[in-house]
Amino acid sequence: MKEIISAKIVSNEQIVNNIFRMVINCRDIASQAEPGQFVDLYTEKDSMLLPRPLSISDIDKDHVVLVYALVGKGTRYFSGLKPDDHVRILGPLGNGFDLKQKPQNILLVGGGLGVAPLLFTARKLREMSGNGSNDSRKEVIADNSQGFGTKIVANSSNDPGKELAANGSNDSGKEVIADSRQDPGTKIVANSSNDPEKEIAANNSNSSENEMIINRSNGSETNKIEQSNIIAILGYAKEIWYNKEMEACCDMTKTISENSGSKRGLVTDLLNRDEISSLPPEATMILCCGPRPMLKAVYDWGDAHGIPLQLSMEARMGCGVGICHGCTCHLQNAGGQTYRAKLCKYGPVIKGSDINW
Repeated sequence: MKEIISAKIVSNEQIVNNIFRMVINCRDIASQAEPGQFVDLYTEKDSMLLPRPLSISDIDKDHVVLVYALVGKGTRYFSGLKPDDHVRILGPLGNGFDLKQKPQNILLVGGGLGVAPLLFTARKLREMSGNGSNDSRKEVIADNSQGFGTKIVANSSNDPGKELAANGSNDSGKEVIADSRQDPGTKIVANSSNDPEKEIAANNSNSSENEMIINRSNGSETNKIEQSNIIAILGYAKEIWYNKEMEACCDMTKTISENSGSKRGLVTDLLNRDEISSLPPEATMILCCGPRPMLKAVYDWGDAHGIPLQLSMEARMGCGVGICHGCTCHLQNAGGQTYRAKLCKYGPVIKGSDINW
């Protein structure tokens, strides 16, 4: 039985309008937490007895990172806490993402505050692949006589921020963002005149397990990878606030928001792009977190494309530990029979095929 802990706040800062990032020093939770789990945070006000469930955004050694929005009295109370204040916390709670499977492509789809817990997920996936990176981002625009405008973006600790630019001749508009074991965290995106707007994420290394072959004479690409590609599909209502952190852990990051020129800012607009919708379903998996309408839209998209999904479901939670039955949702078994389950215990992450919409 988990116990409520009084933990010290390291920082608690507003990162964009009405969205805060709180860092709590809590080794017990940090050492046990898995991506997709949550914690209960308690106020010291008698008028707010019930805890507030918050998804774990990230783990940094002994620190638990939480991202929350100002939506009521409880979160407004938390926003007023200062470094060295203490807060009562219970966790980690619930069941998170099942990361045992290792498909070739993992789509991390997040909307709104649902972006926050995907950072912990992306970081864990990167660590599991043995290709973690905390390096600064380096951009290189390279001279290639067979590849006009070739662009290489990589992460490197040896030469951060280096840029080289020159001209080539034959392959207009090709862009390459590469990932190698010598330069971890890099992304590969190819766009050639023969295959416009096509983007491919990959790992490139000297290992025989990974191959990235680009035919520069005609712009065709052959991609054979056994390591997983981590592709983030992120939707924001207005301000973009977690892209830099996600880019450090993912092989490709695609973002949409109402402020980016999209009238709707829907992640399905990104999923429908050729480079995503053409991914082989048997080698792809979706991990998704966000508001329920977005989860349903992503589920419908994944189901139509034959791609399995794991969805972090939203619900109002009273206790967070399975006592109050306030967070039940309709699920279904393999035979199609429906039943009700408590998200705080069975979830919050649930297989898309188990949800009775």
